Amino acid sequence: TSATLYAVTSSGLFKSTDAGGSWSAKNYELPSDGSILSVYLDPIHPSTIYAVGNTLGSFSKPRAGVIFKSADGGTSWAAMNTVPDATFSGFPDDPLAIDPVNPNTIYAAYFTAGYGGAAGYTSIAKSTDGGQRWKAVRAGSVGIPNYTLVRSLAIDPTAPSTVYASYADADAGGSGVMKSTDGGQSWNITTVVPSTDAFFHAQIAIDPSPPSTIYAAYSDSLTELGGILKSTDSGQTWNAANAGLSNFNIHLLAVDSRNCLYRLCE
Repeated sequence: TSATLYAVTSSGLFKSTDAGGSWSAKNYELPSDGSILSVYLDPIHPSTIYAVGNTLGSFSKPRAGVIFKSADGGTSWAAMNTVPDATFSGFPDDPLAIDPVNPNTIYAAYFTAGYGGAAGYTSIAKSTDGGQRWKAVRAGSVGIPNYTLVRSLAIDPTAPSTVYASYADADAGGSGVMKSTDGGQSWNITTVVPSTDAFFHAQIAIDPSPPSTIYAAYSDSLTELGGILKSTDSGQTWNAANAGLSNFNIHLLAVDSRNCLYRLCE
């Protein structure tokens, strides 16, 4: 219901059932090291929740990405199978996207960190069974540029096989937005903005009506470049939408049902 809220803190996951009047911890079977980064609700079954985060690593072994699933509103949790040595493109970006029509279909953006002299790589993984099994496509294949870091994912609510992904690619001197129209099997770049920051932040928000309107927020902490781009033709063309903004270091975007756009700046 609208009175149910979830909050991720450095002390773990908390839940309120009275619109924030009181909170209770929902950390049983979750990591206790504050590594949970974000929480996602099943769009059809709101008592089904996914908690995403990264375990703490060491000098010899990088952090590992973890996805936990709860079917009872956070009372109990089960660890989902993930890719070994993967770390998620976590807060403040969105590494997970759940299909609004078939919530068993989930997309996850992650980075496999290299250690012992090995190079890392980024991937987009897809599950069609609610997170039990995953199939990944790596950067450098099916249209995903080499050495990119995928930052966030968004699904078209009326055409769930259409998926958007923002990415950072400091080596190539540009970051931007990719689009897939076949459920993640292949990708095409729809826009590129200059960037020099390997940790370039980018967010995507899709207008629920019409979903052909898409917003992309970006910020480069090294050059202090940033802003909001808007497309009204499903990503074919983009224009700046910054009128009235005084801070362009934008990390989060949200669109409400009345077509109002919200943004969080740092």
